[in-house]
Amino acid sequence: MKKNKLLLTALAVILAMGVMVAPALAYFTAHTEAAGGIALDLGHQTTIDEEFYDWGKIISVNNEGPESCYVRVQAFSSERLEVKASGAWTDGGDGWWYYNDIVDAGESTTPLDVAISDKSEKELVDGQIVDVAIVYESMKVVYDENGKPDPADPTDASIWTTKGNPAYEGSGE
Repeated sequence: MKKNKLLLTALAVILAMGVMVAPALAYFTAHTEAAGGIALDLGHQTTIDEEFYDWGKIISVNNEGPESCYVRVQAFSSERLEVKASGAWTDGGDGWWYYNDIVDAGESTTPLDVAISDKSEKELVDGQIVDVAIVYESMKVVYDENGKPDPADPTDASIWTTKGNPAYEGSGE
């Protein structure tokens, strides 16, 4: 009799555990997938051209959109970089190089030369691999009621912040 009670109790426990396995598995394996997206049109589209030479890159940014824009470029590397501005570029002192002119639709910036040199001032040797990452940003030009760009100076830091640039919706104070 005791044996039957023990067997019945064990069977009840096994049955109860078996009933709980399916919900537990469902809880631990639940996941969801999402798809879709929203197209975001900022009114301008830019691309970058990078040409490699011995120990550097020549960079220019192309405005392929319908509106004029401002452009800035930044270069990163584990090696020391020497940026040689040619004409229309200004060192902003914040790691960015600003293009001094507005880039009209269908136009490109003048080249920016980024030369690479070793931090220890040793000669770089052929076959040595050096990674140089180029980051660039562009911002739509906003014109005031007189048809003048606001702000007029492409190196003005307020262009690149949401607070100072009227190109950002809801910007201001």
